[in-house]
Amino acid sequence: MRPVARGRSRRETQNGILLASFAANLLLVVALGYAWLNSARNHRALQQEMTARVDQTNTELSNVTASLQSMSASLTAAKSQLANTLASTATAGNASAANKLWLTIGMTTVPRRNGADYLSRTLQTLLEELPLDKTDPLYGRVRVLVMNNRPGNHSVLYKLQTRIASFPDLVATDTADARFAVKARAYVSMVDNPGTVPDPAPHLKDPDDFNNPSNRPGREVRRQTCDLVSMLEQAAGASHYFMFMEDDFRVCPNALHIVHYALRKLNAQPSMSKWLGLRISYGMNGILLRDEHLAHLSGYLRKHTARLPADLLWMEWIQGRRKELWNVTKHRPLAVFRSNLLDHIGAQSSFAVRTNRLPWPGCFDPMATVWSLHKSERFQLKKCSHSDISPCPALGPDDDPWLKHPITWPHILDGAEADHPETLAENAANVSALQSKPL
Repeated sequence: MRPVARGRSRRETQNGILLASFAANLLLVVALGYAWLNSARNHRALQQEMTARVDQTNTELSNVTASLQSMSASLTAAKSQLANTLASTATAGNASAANKLWLTIGMTTVPRRNGADYLSRTLQTLLEELPLDKTDPLYGRVRVLVMNNRPGNHSVLYKLQTRIASFPDLVATDTADARFAVKARAYVSMVDNPGTVPDPAPHLKDPDDFNNPSNRPGREVRRQTCDLVSMLEQAAGASHYFMFMEDDFRVCPNALHIVHYALRKLNAQPSMSKWLGLRISYGMNGILLRDEHLAHLSGYLRKHTARLPADLLWMEWIQGRRKELWNVTKHRPLAVFRSNLLDHIGAQSSFAVRTNRLPWPGCFDPMATVWSLHKSERFQLKKCSHSDISPCPALGPDDDPWLKHPITWPHILDGAEADHPETLAENAANVSALQSKPL
């Protein structure tokens, strides 16, 4: 019986294996079917999602197209508006140029030893040249910019401010003090040096003033140059012309009228229309410049402050020999008026050491013989004896006739060319006082 039993067990085993194999295959088929079904569902979902995204992209593209069209319309409108704005700006610029001041007179000031007051006398003679008549061409076209280079330590200037403010705004101008106050309020601006131009070489020792062959500037000279730079930066853009003036020079009679005449004459001559400067006096004083050149000159002074004093840097600048100056100052003439128009009155220098010097030229002394000026800054008397400005290029038949006829100014003051009328009056008063004293 056992062999039969073992035979049945083998068949049962084989049947079990077959059944298990069938079940496994069946499960595989079911799994594959389920996977295919899911894949089909996923495919349909993916198709739906892609379709939705395409639709969304098309919508966004339509929105972008609409935005671009709107932007194009806006740009067209903006271009039109910009054109209108530029036209308005040009018109406003022309109006601004028309309203621009004619002249800024830059006057740096410092306290003097022993409290000497030169500033008041300088301003007095300057304001005498300026009108209160509103119909005068110069009314409101000139500004006197007084820069206090020692803020907090200039009693003369503060007293002067008090003097100006002591008169009410509406005051009769029948006295000299009243006219001075009213004109000062109309023409004078007093500002403190902002201190934005420091000494570039504070560590350097001062040179020997009596043995300085390289003309290296000491601390006080460098400070003076820095003060000039501050003045130029403050004045830039305010007016068509700028004039350097020191606080211890009186203005000779008719000086501003002569300056107006000289500038008009220079600008009317094509050969002189590119003039670089006009000199009417000596030192860093009585020098007129175009506003367009102030920034370059102040930059040059700032750059070379530690190398040379301001007056020698000025000489370099107008001569234009250094390469950095070629594009600005080279081949531009420096004009010189025939007569000196500013009269030096300062006996107390702002410097501690001054060697004995020749007398300074006075009112209407010839600019051809000023000893302190380089020959290139003197009036060219031999070449221009017929003219009142040098250089004096030949005038042609097409030039304005008035250019050929210099004005003869009343520059002989009671037979004393070198004296300012104020000095003459003081001398006359002294003589009168002496004559009235009993013997």
